[in-house]
Amino acid sequence: MAQSAPTAKTALDRSLVAVEVLVAVAVVAAIVGKTYGAAPTAVFLVTGGAVAFTVFSVARMLGSLRDPTLDMVEKVEDEARAALEHEKLLLLQGIKELEADAAVGKVDPEDYKILRAKSEADALAIIQRIKAQDDKWLKAAEGLVERRLGAAAAATPSAPTKKAAPAARPASAAALDGLYDHRPVRFDPGPSGVLVCAGCQTENTEDGRFCIGCGRPRSPEGEAQA
Repeated sequence: MAQSAPTAKTALDRSLVAVEVLVAVAVVAAIVGKTYGAAPTAVFLVTGGAVAFTVFSVARMLGSLRDPTLDMVEKVEDEARAALEHEKLLLLQGIKELEADAAVGKVDPEDYKILRAKSEADALAIIQRIKAQDDKWLKAAEGLVERRLGAAAAATPSAPTKKAAPAARPASAAALDGLYDHRPVRFDPGPSGVLVCAGCQTENTEDGRFCIGCGRPRSPEGEAQA
């Protein structure tokens, strides 16, 4: 059950206790001051305050040991789920090997159908068991969160992570886009048998990836227009 927020009555009770403590300290200080003087009274107040703060801190520390939300549960390996995962892996590998044997004619077609159907049914059953276990532990985890933090915390979905905006391109990069043409261009055979850029008619080597005249990248044959 979720703990309720402090009520107005609880806040008033705490305020009254604080006032009572201050009044008690003032009375004791007055008695000590009247008997021993101002200096012993100041020492008494400082010493008493330090002792009270120390006692309060130790009491809070000891009280926190009974807080169930501070319990640390050590990691537990689910051996049953690991065994199911291993069995599922063996079945899937067996299906692949069965398909390979059937492809080369090592398995009779009728036997292949029966064996494959059985392996698929067994694998599906294991997958269903694993999913059922996962659902069970998920519900247990949600119940634990609800008991520790309250129903509102368990029901509230976590806020989606906001994607960072893409970094702005520097002005120099934008300027380069206007100076160079990045569209692919064909290299067509020229009259002399040398490859010629279809965009600027500059002759290029056969293994060139960019035109030495206009700088445009070379495209595969027939994929881009000049």
